[in-house]
Amino acid sequence: MNSVRTNKICMMEKKMRIILTILAVFFFSKGNKAVAQSTDPQKVMADIYTAYNNVTDLTFDVKYIYTSDTLNGKFLNESLNGSYRMVGNKALYELGAIQYMQNDSFLIAVYNDEKFILISNPRTQNNIGSNLPLRSLLDSVLHSYGEHYTISTTKVSDTTSALNFIRKDSLAQFDKFSVTYYTKGRALLSSIAYDFKEATYTEAPDSVATQLGNRAPLPIIYRRKTLALNFFNYRYNKVPEKLFNESNYIRLENGKWVTADKYKDFQIYNYRTNDGPVNAGQHTK
Repeated sequence: MNSVRTNKICMMEKKMRIILTILAVFFFSKGNKAVAQSTDPQKVMADIYTAYNNVTDLTFDVKYIYTSDTLNGKFLNESLNGSYRMVGNKALYELGAIQYMQNDSFLIAVYNDEKFILISNPRTQNNIGSNLPLRSLLDSVLHSYGEHYTISTTKVSDTTSALNFIRKDSLAQFDKFSVTYYTKGRALLSSIAYDFKEATYTEAPDSVATQLGNRAPLPIIYRRKTLALNFFNYRYNKVPEKLFNESNYIRLENGKWVTADKYKDFQIYNYRTNDGPVNAGQHTK
């Protein structure tokens, strides 16, 4: 059973990395056009989108915190630090050992631990705040599912307020979703957090597991979990243009994209649609 528990822990850690990676991709995703459903929330989000859209050189740090309630004396409390830089439609994001870079021609993801690079076309960005972290998720909660939440605003401190979404019915995506933002100066984000329940199996004692073997299913319970993203240390420093050059990661050789010398031991996976069907999806060192 010890090996089973170890495998479960490894799976949880792997799952967290997958969740964080997916959320990181949202940083580069295209936002949906807004459809007003509630005047105050719509205005709050419009102010936040505009705040990020109006800065040309913005750098800030982020911290993901993933927690759960206690089950059989065990609970999750994981965190991961990152940083983000925005210059117009260009962005550079680092989360742990993963890097994302987007310029006018490329979206590049570097997985340093796994030693591979993904390249694809940049995300299309048509409306304000498209580079805003979790923009697609925010739009989805507010506009696609807004009627399934009770929405309110609260004052958190002298400099911050929160837009709160509380589940109203079973169609809501999350139990609770909150967006905390600064009210002094630009309406930049302070934090985004959402609470949800996830089905999981209880862990039977060794003696019971030995008797049951693998034939009888274990009871399913729902664990409460929270994923929070905190934003801090905002600064308006000039970001060097060279950081957004794809040559930092890849170069064209004999008609194919290969890794730069810095990543010579990495594999490269090319999903650029305008590179032709031969190269797209292939990988090389």
